[in-house]
Amino acid sequence: MNLGVDEPKGHFAELAENIGKEDLLLVLVWRWASAGVGGVRVWPKVEDVFIDRALPLAALRDALHIARGGSFVDRASCPDGCRPCLCQHHGEPLNAKRKRERLQGPESARPSAKVSFASNFGGLKRMLATRGADATAVKYGFCERSSAARTFVEFMARTSTTR
Repeated sequence: MNLGVDEPKGHFAELAENIGKEDLLLVLVWRWASAGVGGVRVWPKVEDVFIDRALPLAALRDALHIARGGSFVDRASCPDGCRPCLCQHHGEPLNAKRKRERLQGPESARPSAKVSFASNFGGLKRMLATRGADATAVKYGFCERSSAARTFVEFMARTSTTR
């Protein structure tokens, strides 16, 4: 994530079912740095690093997605009407407006004819956003039970203030 922009981007949008127990999430927080006469030499300077198991963080992300009113496609009731045994959309995230959050989501859940998906799911900063008491309780409950979740929330809070 580039710290030198108004809205740093980074996504963790892989479905939990595709993440192995030993898979890791690596987040590099960086900014452009320069040196030399007139700042001629420019490179991305890493300011901070997070690495931990990805599965507990996917569980946190998914629980917060649900707490914000989102859902996940169930093969038994796919918005595209797929036959359950053939549904390729099972597990795809839908936002609170029932619009798809990933390109692979149901075609009938496109945000519009021009926009294929909302792409908010798994935004490293956005995935931790909580407005209501329920979502806040979910986040801090995960932090109490999971060192990976606690460390990630602390990392994101720390790097969000590093400008």
